[in-house]
Amino acid sequence: DGRFIIFAESLRGAEGGRIAKCGQNGANKVYLTEGPGDCQPRVSPDGDTIAYVHIGDARTGGIHLMGLDGANQHILLDPEGKPFGGIYPAWSPDGKRIYAVSAGVIEVTTGKTLLRKSPKSIGLDGKTIEEYSNVVMPHWGRLGLLCSAWGGGITLVDEKFETQRILASTEETGNK
Repeated sequence: DGRFIIFAESLRGAEGGRIAKCGQNGANKVYLTEGPGDCQPRVSPDGDTIAYVHIGDARTGGIHLMGLDGANQHILLDPEGKPFGGIYPAWSPDGKRIYAVSAGVIEVTTGKTLLRKSPKSIGLDGKTIEEYSNVVMPHWGRLGLLCSAWGGGITLVDEKFETQRILASTEETGNK
């Protein structure tokens, strides 16, 4: 709703930092997590919940959730009580699912993995390619995931997670 800026503040020498928020003008900074190890915050579509990554051990690391005010901090667990080890969480437009790189699509209320597959990758020339199977920094909209790809470029993964189409590419990829 534009009232706050939610961000990760890195701590010198630490992997990850802590999650904070401030007013839209940058004033009134408040820390929502203690850190270290907290990063990649993403606010849910309804503006009530923040998903973020906590870099920790096998028991504490993974996707975490908390209220916009920092309350109710908890790790997102699968039905067997195991944490999801993904990175770059992205909320579905309806706020019921989260996609995280290396974890797949997770149902928020149950922790159930709904989809764990790599989409078929299509280059600018329309041919299937392999080197773009992983995505980073996704943003989930009505058309699917808009994201960066390893090696450079911008891709769109369709809403069914079947096809990843390269929209733009860097010279390093050899697929301009």
